[in-house]
Amino acid sequence: MKIIILTSSWDLRYGRGTDRVIQNAKKQLNTEFELVLYVSGQNFYVFCIGIVKILLNNPFSFSFIIFNAQSSIRATANPYWKFYYYFTKIFNVKRVLYWHEMPYFVEAYAAKSKLIQSLFKNKNTIQLCCSEANKQTAFIFDEQPNVTTINNCIVPRKFNKNFLLSKFTVITVGTVDHTKGADIWTNVAIKVCQQNKEIQFIWC
Repeated sequence: MKIIILTSSWDLRYGRGTDRVIQNAKKQLNTEFELVLYVSGQNFYVFCIGIVKILLNNPFSFSFIIFNAQSSIRATANPYWKFYYYFTKIFNVKRVLYWHEMPYFVEAYAAKSKLIQSLFKNKNTIQLCCSEANKQTAFIFDEQPNVTTINNCIVPRKFNKNFLLSKFTVITVGTVDHTKGADIWTNVAIKVCQQNKEIQFIWC
C-alpha cells in the first residue's frame, strides 16, 4: 500500500508536535508500507516538490492521503494544503483526517475553518483520533463519522516493588503550548498523586 502524509513542516527534522512524532516514526512507517510520501504545503515551492514526487510515483497508485492534524489544513500553517485536496480528488485518493489537538481546538477556530468544513463536512471522510475525548472532533465534520481511535500512550504495566527510587516516577519531556492541554495533564497528575502518594511526576 502507498500512502501520502501531509505535514505542516517542510522538513520534519525541524517539526514539532505530531510532525516530530512522524519524524521519529519514519523508519517504522517506511517498513510497514510499500511507499510513504511526506509532503507539505507550507509554501509554493515545497508544494510543487510534493506534487512532482506524487506524479513520479503514479498518483493513481496511492490508497490514502492523511491530513496530519488541524495544523496541516490551516491557511496560516500550510496555505497550499487545499491544492492537495483537489489533486487527490482528481486521482480518486481516499482522504483521512488525523485529529491530534485537544477536543476544543477545532471548535475554537470554527470561524477560521469554514473552507475546511465545506470540503470535509458530511463527506464520510475517514477520521483518526488520538483519544476518546478527542474523538468528539469527528462529529463536527460528520453526523455519523467513520472514526477510529488510536491511543497515543503505552499500555500500563506492573513495576518492581523494589524500584530504586522511593516513588514511582512519571517523566515527561516536551514542549508546551495552548493546543496541548497542559491544564488537563496537570489536573490528571494532581488527581493521581492525591490517590497514590507513592507516585511523582517530573516534567522537563
